[in-house]
Amino acid sequence: MQEKFELRKILNGRFLELCDAYMHSADAAIAANLLASEAYAAADTIFSYVGVKREIRTLPLITRALSDGKRLCAPSIRGNGVMDARVIASIGDLSAEYQGLTEPAKHCAVMNPREIDLIIVPCLSCDPYGNRIGYGGGYYDRYLKQVRPDACKIVVCRKQLLSDVLPFGPNDIRADLYVTEDGLFPVAVRL
Repeated sequence: MQEKFELRKILNGRFLELCDAYMHSADAAIAANLLASEAYAAADTIFSYVGVKREIRTLPLITRALSDGKRLCAPSIRGNGVMDARVIASIGDLSAEYQGLTEPAKHCAVMNPREIDLIIVPCLSCDPYGNRIGYGGGYYDRYLKQVRPDACKIVVCRKQLLSDVLPFGPNDIRADLYVTEDGLFPVAVRL
């Protein structure tokens, strides 16, 4: 845990050094790569976080998924490391909620995690092995344990924040794919 805590501090520093022009350009390319993927095309139900502040912006992906007729869910924090996926029918179903995060309104139905086909997972950094360092709450690792084993987990990461190798603990869940502005990649097998 201490290793991840120290690493998170270093990564936060790198994260804050990114310039706005790079972030906007990378975010647009990441969204385009996701939308062009087979994983996106095959998914009927998508769970995506809603990027705020300096996080990778996911509103273009969410808007497109809704217009493509996908069933779209976004995280809703219940508290203490627990979140639900709530179905949204439009961007209008989103509002600032828990700790400034943009979440679905409480009237939005909670989605059964077993019905989700594709999960877009945020991170501070990821590595080519599908490991990620998040923001420290453990929400996604807890939630991902509830989804079907064949649900596709894609972690989104700006190339400048990729790591060679990240620590992996017993409660961590690896992604199946990772996407940067350079493309969508299958995770490597670590020997």
